Amino acid sequence: MRPIHLDDIVSALELQTPECSNFLDTVTGELLFLTDEELRAAEREVPLEHFPEWQRPAVEAAAAVITDDPRFIRLPTTFDVDEY
Repeated sequence: MRPIHLDDIVSALELQTPECSNFLDTVTGELLFLTDEELRAAEREVPLEHFPEWQRPAVEAAAAVITDDPRFIRLPTTFDVDEY
């Protein structure tokens, strides 16, 4: 696994909105920022052709995430983090 910098995780959490989720790929160390739309599309197996070219990699990543592969860890949401 590639080293993961805490600053990267903190940045991802700060940019998060209620309509998105962040996942950590524990194999590559990559942080995935996926919208609810992309996750729903992956669950419903919507063909990639229904998405613009720029969004297709995110839908493909969402398809990998929803398989419950332990390599992907969902980061806490804004509701999980208490600022106090």
